[in-house]
Amino acid sequence: MSHDIIIVGGGVAGCALAARLSEADSLQVLLIEAGSDHNKDPRVKTPMLFRQSFSDRNIDWDHHAIPQEEIHGKQTVHPRGKGLGGSSLINYMSLHHPTRSVYDAWASAGNPGWGWDDMLPYIRKFHTYVEPSDEVRNALKLDNIDKNAQGKDGPVQLTHATEVNPLDKVWLETFENIGHAMTMDPLSGEPTGAYNVLATAAANKERSHAAAAYLDSARNRSNLTVVCNAQVTKLIFSGNRATGVIYTQDGSENSVSASKEVILCCGAFESPALLERSGIGRSDVLQRLGVAPALINENVGESLQDHLFTACSLEIDPKFVTFDQFRDIDNVKRALEAYQNNHTGPFAGTFRNMAHLPLLSSADDFDIDGILSSYKGPRTPAFNLAEDHVRTLLKQNRNASATFILVPAQVHMQHTDSLANIIAPTDPGSYVSPHVAISHPLSRGSVHARSTDVGDIIIDPRYYTHPLDVALAARHVKFIDTLINTEPLKSVIVPDGRRIPEWASFDTLDDTEKLLRYSNASFYHPVGTCSMLPREKGGVVDSRLRVYGIEGLRICDASVFPLIPRSSLMSSVYTAAEKAADMIKEDLGVRG
Repeated sequence: MSHDIIIVGGGVAGCALAARLSEADSLQVLLIEAGSDHNKDPRVKTPMLFRQSFSDRNIDWDHHAIPQEEIHGKQTVHPRGKGLGGSSLINYMSLHHPTRSVYDAWASAGNPGWGWDDMLPYIRKFHTYVEPSDEVRNALKLDNIDKNAQGKDGPVQLTHATEVNPLDKVWLETFENIGHAMTMDPLSGEPTGAYNVLATAAANKERSHAAAAYLDSARNRSNLTVVCNAQVTKLIFSGNRATGVIYTQDGSENSVSASKEVILCCGAFESPALLERSGIGRSDVLQRLGVAPALINENVGESLQDHLFTACSLEIDPKFVTFDQFRDIDNVKRALEAYQNNHTGPFAGTFRNMAHLPLLSSADDFDIDGILSSYKGPRTPAFNLAEDHVRTLLKQNRNASATFILVPAQVHMQHTDSLANIIAPTDPGSYVSPHVAISHPLSRGSVHARSTDVGDIIIDPRYYTHPLDVALAARHVKFIDTLINTEPLKSVIVPDGRRIPEWASFDTLDDTEKLLRYSNASFYHPVGTCSMLPREKGGVVDSRLRVYGIEGLRICDASVFPLIPRSSLMSSVYTAAEKAADMIKEDLGVRG
């Protein structure tokens, strides 16, 4: 059985590419996904039921890192969506656009065509902005949004909340009083300040995930074939050309060929692992796996970057509604009924209060150059790119160096078995939980195949192995003290109320460093493991996403991002897929 193009992985990028490439009638496109079609799963369709998907191996790959020395040996959990739609099936649905500085840094690193001005049309192409009501616009202070600058007819639907929680107003007004409300449009390039984040939800408040957005209207095309529950185990080569894949389905092994291209869209964990299982990677990894080398590239699986957030919970006045109410099963039933009857109530929304901030504390004791020079780890060209970028951002101190999120629920960061147990109302009382993550961590890790079995990988993020990450995170976490002592948030928090962990303090940098090393979890934003860079600078793919040394093989997912965007990846992955589709059509000389 032969196709022109085989796409491996039906996640965010895979669904978008399959839909866009099959617009060309002359291309026969095959999309292979290891998981199932979950489009009718209520956990997927209902925004606030996403927690129910975590650690369910039918829909979540449920990866865990190896013990991380700098955070007391914690093995962070890394949920990854398994099924058509990938992680857009199970994520928090919050979508934040990337920044001009990051995309321009990608371009400056040897990737022409990937700068902000090049990417902005593709950001608009993937989404449709659904305008809020005047009531919501006024309550959430959305006058900074230029509706004419947003996407108008893209597949993914972006909406604001339809019901305003009083805590939304508290968050926005607190930052106004500090002087950091967001006054710029989210697509202005470098917006900072507090705002109410967009959600990937349709106007009817059902999740707008990649499969629903891109594939629902494309699956009846005669030139698009979608195969689910099929795990690709290996790539097939003829000389230095990728010609197909081997996959298992229902216990049997199958092979399928591609006359033009194989495109990997397996994500930052599985794309490098699939390369390694197929003989492309570091010599030591291939030798350990017992895999015959097809191509040695020491960059495969390296330069892993991820956001690690710090969080604590603060008891608040019980008159404010939080998700802690769901310790009462009757409240759960009422919320489910409200959503099932008319798509309203707390299950119709998700966590949405966010801020992007520069460093606001005194910089008198913050010797950026001194801290950077104290780093004793490896200095690769890819690392130097990131270090120069972060140094510039911090010295200008205009662009955000951290993201803050207010979660209206208690969190228990000591849990490492599942994110479902992290966000769980086990303690009495009502809480809000400020979350803080630095925008561009310099700590670099790796991911490699542990064996030739699909999903058996070694994830080593090496969190906080760079001293600047620790110094910067400690200062941003300390800013929580300013937040909770500024009205109106100050009046919401119970004086001398309970905290989780109970010893959490923001008084000194020693206090906040203790907190960030203990009370943390991954934001599951892994990138960089098949970086788009010149090969001599750490690259696995070139600026047209072609794998170096192998013809007919590309990668399109977050693994190619050479520098991590400042918060969530979803916008950047959709954008990269839209751009990749145009590049591939151009390279193949097809239209559609």
